Amino acid sequence: MNFESGIADEEASGCLGIVKVKGGVSCAYLPGADKYGNESQVWVYKTILTWKVAGKINWENAGSVVWDRVWTVAFQNPAFA
Repeated sequence: MNFESGIADEEASGCLGIVKVKGGVSCAYLPGADKYGNESQVWVYKTILTWKVAGKINWENAGSVVWDRVWTVAFQNPAFA
């Protein structure tokens, strides 16, 4: 599975340090093919971490965040639902 992600306006303090995140997007793709045998990437899902939610997260204790409860699913391919 291939992943794409992006984080806007990040402030990093070292590789393993605190990162202040103002928002993010994560997408996942799987290799696939259409009915003619042409290979392509199939978009599986897209999730969004809004700036409102990101502002509420205690980033110093981010390891205890239940991430599937804070991301908003913007798109989910019906074939994988």
